[in-house]
Amino acid sequence: MKLELKKGKRDFDSGESAYYAGKAMQTGWDLIKRAGPCLQGQLYWTMPTAYGLDSMKAEDLATMPDRVMRWMVSHPCPSPEVAAMQALVRSHPERFSKEVVEDLERNDRDAFEYRNVSKEEIADNQRLLAVDPSRQTLEVVLELKRQIWDLKAQLAEVKVAASAKRSFFG
Repeated sequence: MKLELKKGKRDFDSGESAYYAGKAMQTGWDLIKRAGPCLQGQLYWTMPTAYGLDSMKAEDLATMPDRVMRWMVSHPCPSPEVAAMQALVRSHPERFSKEVVEDLERNDRDAFEYRNVSKEEIADNQRLLAVDPSRQTLEVVLELKRQIWDLKAQLAEVKVAASAKRSFFG
């Protein structure tokens, strides 16, 4: 499911399917607002903030329950939409709960202290802490498989180019 939700705007078969994918994402975020704690967590950690032809607005993300807001302001590698929501909290801290503002400030301090930690290391740590580690492993394996196929295609192109040069100069 997570791989499916990583589709870009151009990865859809038609504009209509991209449009409805964006609307489905919006509906998912609306559900996060009303869901219980367990479902809320499951949805939050899988729901993209941009999908199809739509993306979440910072103002809409700022209306999430405090529990979800605290996750968003503590995220080490936020999406552009979540980063915009974090900027909104920074610029108007009076609009948000004390806990949300404190978590954002703590995250900012931690980001400064750990600015040398790469995004890959952060992603690896998130995979280690995942609810479904076998799924995370499968996603990594599939990504590696895709990279190997890309390398095979590049190698084939180099071989063709090398043989063309040999015949030209030989």
